[in-house]
Amino acid sequence: MKGFILIVLCLFIFTLPLLAQDEGVLAHYGTLKIGGIMQSTFTYNMDTLDVQTEFALKRSRLLFWGTILNDKIKYFVQTEGLASPYILDTKFIFDN
Repeated sequence: MKGFILIVLCLFIFTLPLLAQDEGVLAHYGTLKIGGIMQSTFTYNMDTLDVQTEFALKRSRLLFWGTILNDKIKYFVQTEGLASPYILDTKFIFDN
């Protein structure tokens, strides 16, 4: 149980810098922000003499969003890393 709590705490701590970042990367023609979503499982089996643990990644997604051409075009792209189709969602918003 202590190992499980340690893994959950580490995953939480590693995601804090991603959540705290508010400003995107400034490029010549706009901005870029990168995020991600990860769904994982952890199995701790004590039924046998040897304790077995297993960590599996079920789903991982990369998110890209930002602006192009001085905030006139906003974009959002969501990709899946483990399954097909790889591009799940794409959105462009045009402002006058």
